[in-house]
Amino acid sequence: MSKKGGTKMFKPMRTQKINEYFYVVNSGIANFYIYDTKNGLIVFDTGMSKTMAKAGFKKLGLDYNQVTAVFLTHSDFDHSGGCKLFDKASFYLSKKEAPMISGKKARMLGIIHNKKRNLSEFVLLGDDEEVTIDNVKVQIVSTPGHTPGSAMYIINDTILVGGDTISITGNSEISNFSIVQNMDHKANVNLVNKLNDEHFFDGFKLIVTGHYGILIK
Repeated sequence: MSKKGGTKMFKPMRTQKINEYFYVVNSGIANFYIYDTKNGLIVFDTGMSKTMAKAGFKKLGLDYNQVTAVFLTHSDFDHSGGCKLFDKASFYLSKKEAPMISGKKARMLGIIHNKKRNLSEFVLLGDDEEVTIDNVKVQIVSTPGHTPGSAMYIINDTILVGGDTISITGNSEISNFSIVQNMDHKANVNLVNKLNDEHFFDGFKLIVTGHYGILIK
């Protein structure tokens, strides 16, 4: 995949089943994702609100009470707004995002993040740390730029949850996120270019994003 190419298409997907164990939920301007381990459900981001998240689970015929773990790619409201639906789950987040949750670090324009949960409720993950849940391996990839603690997650070495680190262009190429929302746009661009140069994205069978759809290979 080239790091340069066609137009980015900001177009969240509709709520649907992607394959036998992976689902996407539309939450207005953003998507979040569900992995079915057969013993429980793992959620990656939670969408804009508890109501939207609950409606997505209902449409898919899934029980949100079966969610055992939630991995947030970052703390922006459109990715963390549905957190309170999953009170029985364990929550995971990059250590570098902690100041955004605690209120010590402001979002762009000096806006302090509207906390959906207390920092003490999160398991904070270090760079490249792995967690295994119901024999499903989840590895965090630290990708600061969109926010200080933005991250991607690799699931069983085959699926990449890109959050707001990456976009997918109209030519199905991986590119950086929008300059308008990035807190450190240069860092985001440099990182995504580096990962493209290293062919990091080539090995995944499925790449999903928060706003720019998915790529199935």
